[in-house]
Amino acid sequence: MVSEILSLRNKIDIIDKNIINLLSKRLNLVSKVGLIKSKYGIPIHVPKREKSIIKSRFLIADKLKISKKLIKDLMSRIMYESYLKEYSHGFKKVNCNIKCIIIISDNNYTGILFKKMLQLSKYNVYLFKPKEINKINIIKYKIDMIIISISNESLKKIMLFILKLSKNCILVNLNVISYKYLKLILYIHKGPVLLLQPKFNSQTYNLTKKKIYYCNGRNFKYYKWFLKQMKIWGLNIICIKNLNFNNDEIFINFLKIFINFLYGLNKIKKKNKSNNPLLFNNFNLKDTILFFKNNPNFYIDNIIFNKKNIILFIESYCNKFKKFIYSIKNNQKIFLKKFNKINKLFL
Repeated sequence: MVSEILSLRNKIDIIDKNIINLLSKRLNLVSKVGLIKSKYGIPIHVPKREKSIIKSRFLIADKLKISKKLIKDLMSRIMYESYLKEYSHGFKKVNCNIKCIIIISDNNYTGILFKKMLQLSKYNVYLFKPKEINKINIIKYKIDMIIISISNESLKKIMLFILKLSKNCILVNLNVISYKYLKLILYIHKGPVLLLQPKFNSQTYNLTKKKIYYCNGRNFKYYKWFLKQMKIWGLNIICIKNLNFNNDEIFINFLKIFINFLYGLNKIKKKNKSNNPLLFNNFNLKDTILFFKNNPNFYIDNIIFNKKNIILFIESYCNKFKKFIYSIKNNQKIFLKKFNKINKLFL
């Protein structure tokens, strides 16, 4: 019996070796695809191609009676590694007339991430903190674009610098998208203005399929090349025309801030770092750690610039929470009925 198992295991080992060799060959082919994409400015992520791959692999899996979930998980991981392989070749530079890009970033990773992506696209990029604003004078080139990833508090410190910018200089703001914030930026800078709001973890490496919202501020034709550049990186770019678009999302962001902050306060009170494995399963500690590594003024901005919406939503949701708790305590049938009704939406 033992010899039979060993014989089968040896065969499995050979198959595993073949799988790894095939993966290596696939990644080599992907690398060649990446070179072509880099040369001609083809986006890293092509949704139709990805859907086609998954669909065709499912058909093969059905014939072989293999779990679709296994194939989906396997192909997702393979494609993720493939995108990383394509990243290694860099990206086509969309606008060769841009000689100098300045990024002013608080203590956060978004500015660093954009610096890396722009450098992979062969742009001259310089990164400064708000307190280093005087060092910008040493740059020999004319500033064609400035990206600010800072809080409203830091914005006040560099206000004079922005006011002195050329009217041809593109100002890109990486913060919260709101009417109040847009009005402020347009008042400070009279040239082209673009507002961006990333919807991805700032410590991510692979931007493929990650979402980023943008709002046209002024002179779209001057910065449309940058939107194209981000699309080449694989970002899913979503235009926001109505600045009241994201009321639900604003509230969800507020809840994330609220929950992470309360969790931190709770940890201070307990004065311990729990290693309870159940806690790790039920609460994403990695997100909480990242939350406290960012500049807290960003969270203040998120609340202040959407103050009215958040207050309205808090009142609305507080009433819903009260009804929810009441139904759990006093009338579980109502809870179950509503639960099943909501569940149908996700089927």
